[in-house]
Amino acid sequence: MLLIICLFLIVFEALYESLRDSNHKTAGGIVEFLYLFGVTAMILVLVTGTFIIKVPYLPMVKVILGYLFLRFALFDAIYNLVSGLPLFYIGSTKVYDKIFKWFFDWTKFPKEHFLAMVKLILLFIGLTFLL
Repeated sequence: MLLIICLFLIVFEALYESLRDSNHKTAGGIVEFLYLFGVTAMILVLVTGTFIIKVPYLPMVKVILGYLFLRFALFDAIYNLVSGLPLFYIGSTKVYDKIFKWFFDWTKFPKEHFLAMVKLILLFIGLTFLL
């Protein structure tokens, strides 16, 4: 159940951001509405105790790391593919992009190979943490 919730949060946010940024504002607005409705429903269900989910005990650190690893592995890939950008495109506006641009300029590593390897490893680690 944790994996489904994490995937919902990551995929829907990436979809609505990429649709909005690539001038598909109506579709982005619909996906954003579904995303916010889902998040609101999850919080209300949790707070009211309406629906009790029985999951095996996992340390909170493992859950947070699993989510962060999945987000790192999936968010940019979904965003870039929906926006029509190259899979391992690195922008120039966010701090994350600037750090990666500096890192790849400094090390001369091929960004596609390095990012593919790191994201694949973190995808598997994130999945094992949340299952």
